[in-house]
Amino acid sequence: MAKAKKIPYGMTNLESIIREGYYYVDKTHFIPKLEEDGRYVIFLRPRRYGKSITIAMLEYYYGLQYADRFEGIFSELYIGQHPTELRNSYLVLSLNFSAVDPDKDKVEESFNANLLLSLRSFARKYKAYLPEGAEALMQSQTHCCVAFNSLCDMVSDTPYKMYVMIDEYDNFANTLMSYDEGAYMNLTHGDGFFRLFFNSLKAVTTGAGAVVDRMYISGVSPLTLSDVTSGFNIGENLSLLADYNSMVGFTEQEVKEMLQYYYDTMGQFRHTVDELLEVMRPWYDNNCFSELCLDDEHMFNSDMVLYFINQYMRSRFTLPSEMIDTNVSSDYGKMRKMVRIEQNFGHNAQILQQITMQGYSSSPLKREFSISELHEPRILPSLMYYMGMLTHGLSPNGHPSLVVPNLVVREQYYKYLDDCYDRNMQWEMELWEYDQLGVRMARDGEGEPLLRFVAEQIRENSSTRDFDVKAESFVKGFMLAKLGGMVSYFISATEPDMNHGYADLYLEPWTERTSHAYIIKLKYLHAGATDAEVEAKRLEAIDQAHKYAQDKQLNQRAAAKGWTLHKFVIVFSGWQVRVVEKVSPAAL
Repeated sequence: MAKAKKIPYGMTNLESIIREGYYYVDKTHFIPKLEEDGRYVIFLRPRRYGKSITIAMLEYYYGLQYADRFEGIFSELYIGQHPTELRNSYLVLSLNFSAVDPDKDKVEESFNANLLLSLRSFARKYKAYLPEGAEALMQSQTHCCVAFNSLCDMVSDTPYKMYVMIDEYDNFANTLMSYDEGAYMNLTHGDGFFRLFFNSLKAVTTGAGAVVDRMYISGVSPLTLSDVTSGFNIGENLSLLADYNSMVGFTEQEVKEMLQYYYDTMGQFRHTVDELLEVMRPWYDNNCFSELCLDDEHMFNSDMVLYFINQYMRSRFTLPSEMIDTNVSSDYGKMRKMVRIEQNFGHNAQILQQITMQGYSSSPLKREFSISELHEPRILPSLMYYMGMLTHGLSPNGHPSLVVPNLVVREQYYKYLDDCYDRNMQWEMELWEYDQLGVRMARDGEGEPLLRFVAEQIRENSSTRDFDVKAESFVKGFMLAKLGGMVSYFISATEPDMNHGYADLYLEPWTERTSHAYIIKLKYLHAGATDAEVEAKRLEAIDQAHKYAQDKQLNQRAAAKGWTLHKFVIVFSGWQVRVVEKVSPAAL
């Protein structure tokens, strides 16, 4: 049996991936198109989609100093067979702002040190191509913008041009903005140091003798660029073009080819390639970065695919117990802080809850926006799109919309809702008890204790005012936040279509650790509702739960998997839970 290539999980150095025997999904066919479509390119994508390795690809291809290593790196890739005239012809200045300290008291000093380090590395790397004394001059400089301008002046005295590549351009700025808007404004507006840097960058890209011939900027959102450049006047944004939908991330065909390679090479898989794809699709697929690609290729999150395959092979070819990479969860946690969640369930909280419940937003996508607009509710869905929390898709009625792409992202919305409730309630739930009751629900089919426990938290942790103002929406949102996030056992769906009706919450097993599925119907009545009113709502909910349980596809799926379906109705009157009832469970 041939030795399988290694999984390049977490790797961004293209040369190491190629030379050290890692699997590489060839994206080099995008290089000629990038040359044609723009000299100064802006390309935005969510975290963990392969933006950094794309920049590494470009640096190795265009860097003059890598000419003698071209064959070793690219010979078996598309661009190795179809090179362009510009290959290995530039002095490449590669900048990565992910290392800049976002602490408001350190950010300027850290940015200055980071850029100076890159400029000195450039002068050392290209010493043979620059005027004498260039390296010493860079070592003597103490201000990054002065050093950058001096370096560009020296390059202008040579026959060469520069290609500037900036990775994670907005990383530190986004973090700073999430906890100190004033400090963010100081660096991006007026004479802020970040704005001054982009002014210097723009200056060397204009005019007949522009020393920077090409530029490639990657990041997450257009927010910081809009603030530091007063709009996209420094480059061409290719992010939403259909031709670049698949430049980062993996198409399904690329994932299938990767799985097939390891299936054939290792010969020990316990699942077929199609079975593994079926598991992966709802978690990692369905990202579409151009509305024109709705009927075309949708993208898998590349980091999550590599994580899954790596975990699958390390766990002796069994499905991972956790489908979400902890690094991805951490990234989403950082991004959640960018969203302004107001006190008292303001507009943003309501928008987040609505997206969580219906799975989409009908708001149009804004191509650019500034920090001054972030307080406007209409901007939130666009920010969520650039963060990877929404993507192009179709709403249930078939209209183009921004939709929640997959289960990894859906879990983040439940965490957003948790954040909302934490800000509005004196939350003191005993998490150990919650976890234990969750285990009983998943493994033993005992759902009532957990449902009653969560429902009672509303009475114990909220006020009458919450229900006077938000009423049914508040109750449903709370229940969904606490039950929908049980991703260790269930795939959750809010208001799924079941037999021409809509259950409030459906929990479906995705792992062998549970064989229990749950349909949950919530009903809400005004505070002080009579027993007769409660009983009428209870009977109505039971009838609806029975109807949902007769859904043909649900029954077929449950029979094939050997699941037991449990139906529950919960009735609230104001802040009091009046009914938590298990309704005639049946093995399907």
